[in-house]
Amino acid sequence: MNHIDDIVKIIFQYLNMLKKEGPQKWIQDENRDIYKMVFRFKDKETPRSYISGIVHYLKDYPMEHVLCANYVLDEWRPELIEEMWNKFVPQKMRMSVIAKKYEDELDQVEPWYKTKYAKKPIPEETIKFWEEAGLCPELKLPEKNEFIPTDFKLYTLDEDVTEFPAIVEDTALMRVWFKQDDQFLLPKANLFFDFVSPLAYLDPLNCNLTHMFVQLFKDALNEYSYAADLAGLKWELVNTKYGLILGIGGYSNKQHILLQKIMDKLTNFKIDPRRFHMVKDNYIRNLKNFNAEQPYQHAVYYLTVLLTELSWTKQELLAATELITIDRLEAFIPQVLSKMHIECMVHGNANKEKALELVHIVEDTLTSSLSMSPLLPRQLLLNRELKLEDGCHYSYQVENSVHKSSCIEMYYQCGLQSKEDNIKLELFAQIIQEPCFNILRTKEQLGYIVFSGIRRSNGVQGLRIIVQSDRHPNYLDTRIEEFLESMLAYITEMSEEEFLRHREALARHRLEKPKQLATLTNRFWSEITSQQYHFDRANVEVAYLKTLTKNDIIKFYKDVLEHNAASRKKLSVQVISTAEGGAGSQKEKEKEDTPECHPEKNGPRTPDVISDVTVFKSSHEMYPLVQPYINITRKGNRCKL
Repeated sequence: MNHIDDIVKIIFQYLNMLKKEGPQKWIQDENRDIYKMVFRFKDKETPRSYISGIVHYLKDYPMEHVLCANYVLDEWRPELIEEMWNKFVPQKMRMSVIAKKYEDELDQVEPWYKTKYAKKPIPEETIKFWEEAGLCPELKLPEKNEFIPTDFKLYTLDEDVTEFPAIVEDTALMRVWFKQDDQFLLPKANLFFDFVSPLAYLDPLNCNLTHMFVQLFKDALNEYSYAADLAGLKWELVNTKYGLILGIGGYSNKQHILLQKIMDKLTNFKIDPRRFHMVKDNYIRNLKNFNAEQPYQHAVYYLTVLLTELSWTKQELLAATELITIDRLEAFIPQVLSKMHIECMVHGNANKEKALELVHIVEDTLTSSLSMSPLLPRQLLLNRELKLEDGCHYSYQVENSVHKSSCIEMYYQCGLQSKEDNIKLELFAQIIQEPCFNILRTKEQLGYIVFSGIRRSNGVQGLRIIVQSDRHPNYLDTRIEEFLESMLAYITEMSEEEFLRHREALARHRLEKPKQLATLTNRFWSEITSQQYHFDRANVEVAYLKTLTKNDIIKFYKDVLEHNAASRKKLSVQVISTAEGGAGSQKEKEKEDTPECHPEKNGPRTPDVISDVTVFKSSHEMYPLVQPYINITRKGNRCKL
């Protein structure tokens, strides 16, 4: 806040540079080409979003031009640009500054929202300071955009084009999946690379180092990101439990240029010390700010910590930030990049040769810069999920002193994913979704956030119900249990016609064709990263769905969800507010402990409270991993170590 005038000065220095250089027709031409490209190859949208987007143009353009006017940039009028520049002077500027430091200087109140504000003239000496801004040698016009596509041809479909992704190369270092687009027929493609390294999540320190590397890398690549984004090329790098995932999407013509720049920077990355400390401080601040997140976010997070085989907590990560140094990160980066396996997919406007050309950019850059060491099959296994025992009821309680609201997430584990159980759970979840919201939120008014749905993790699934409320989680538990108990009668009394409507609605939803290439890409990629490879899942599961009867869903409920079912597995996470007036404060606690808040009718047994997460996890077995749907060689089997 001490450099506001200096920041504004830089803005006027940039404007002065633009005036000195004069209007540049090549910039207009670039923008013209980009707008034409975007209009010509727009992805399909839902009618609602499309109409709500173009309706705003009715006030600016004649009706016959509404659909395309915002994309037409054919006229070159440099005199209009100069006329506009001449209006950008300090004397005509209005500046808005929002900061807590001005709190005592606010002497006016906005009438609608009662927001305090103040209006002051800009001092003459400040205006003169900006008028004399001059030029800054560091400020220049951007380079010409090398990412703008110039060729929009579609590759001829391969004679052996497949319906689903197929492996076109499989080595000790890399497995390549390829699917040529034969649906959308746009000059676009999506690339995904899953860089798996056992070092990335080995301990909290390594997890932190991986995160720091990704954030610093994305920061360093900003010089390319903006130009690529303008040209319709998106890219993203994220850290996961297993390593890094790189994604590139957009027009296929210049993707190889962006991919090469990313890989060159990746293998020759140099840490900027100033940016390192800024990114580290921001990371530590985000870890600390986790306490201020919403209670329902805490509930979801702690359930993951309890059930996932390996999950470092926020507290463990925060403690390990003290060990993050530039030297450690510089030593870590080549280690994590040289010990890995890469699984990738190319989907879109390409043929096999082009797909392999793209992925070899990654392979060649890594192998020429680093001493690569492939991974063994056991190093490529996914995390497993903790298996709750039949008939159990566990409760894990945490306190939150920031929010007055408390929250409960009730999770009923249903077992490994399978064709049959997937569909039974999905249909049951769909049937109860509306009554869950109607009863718990609308009628009982337990809280603003009420959610029911499916939780799937590491191949294991179950039903989850989340309620965030000012009531104590113990009370919410009883209301959710009573609601769930009422669903047996609800489904039993449901007419056959209504049941069939639910069944058909789910079938339509599952078989709905994706409107965009990216949607289908993500569907394929999810199957690859989960190592289930069930690309035809929707058709197979919907075929089974059409055989289900109401009695099948009733039996499913009685087997795994009914309160006295032998196979029922329940785990609840309670986030209890200890803030003033919260459900965990002494006064509210006494109010919630009244007998009428805890109806005992057919209620489940008292839960076993989890007091030590490590003891809890170490005393339970894990589910096996879901095996691949197709016959496929396991990743890493080609490693000769």
